[in-house]
Amino acid sequence: MSDISNPNEGNADAILKAYLDDLAAGVCPHCQAEIKERKQIGRCVYAFPCGHRLYQGRAPDKPTRMHPYLQGKDAWEEI
Repeated sequence: MSDISNPNEGNADAILKAYLDDLAAGVCPHCQAEIKERKQIGRCVYAFPCGHRLYQGRAPDKPTRMHPYLQGKDAWEEI
């Protein structure tokens, strides 16, 4: 069995930090363009005007819907 190493393996933390720092600063991590708007399309969030996919999840301006069972309750009460 051969030992195949990824040259970026040691840099994973630094790469992830840079990606998240760009998102927090409002800059597209792929092309460094200013993010003027984030759009929810299906499960993905895209940066506009460049159109790059940023992540899967909810756009910050989208409300998080809570299941009716949990509305008005602490979710941990039932656990």
